[in-house]
Amino acid sequence: MTFLSLRHFCRDDCDVLSRTFYPGATNESILAMIEEWNSLTHNGSYFEMFAVQTESGLAGRVSLYENEENGVSLGVDIIPEFRRQSIAFAAVMEALRHARTCGYRQAIAMARKNNIPSLNLCKKLGFTCAGETVTSKGAEVYLFRFDL
Repeated sequence: MTFLSLRHFCRDDCDVLSRTFYPGATNESILAMIEEWNSLTHNGSYFEMFAVQTESGLAGRVSLYENEENGVSLGVDIIPEFRRQSIAFAAVMEALRHARTCGYRQAIAMARKNNIPSLNLCKKLGFTCAGETVTSKGAEVYLFRFDL
């Protein structure tokens, strides 16, 4: 599995992304995709995003968002078929290791109350539930914490 950080992505990196993630894609289409990903910030606090590549292709992405008190919020977007192959677990562990080396002390994740795979992933990773559900974007979610 390969993790490509998109934090400092530039035009010179398009060849790598085209060759390993999107064979045949043009530089312009890749740059447009990266620009779209980078615009998906949480209150302007985007920290870093990783594209997750496996032998079978792009499996998804993991995002880290800066938040208060030297912590990061974790966003995970893994293609469903890769969840069954523990790709999500490995991807999140890599992102947590990276956050730890950058000096962050705590990670926060949210999982929808009815999203069993995400809830199970949080528990498997060792996140602890921070209390009752809250409402986010119209859905009930659990807030999880992980000390780095």
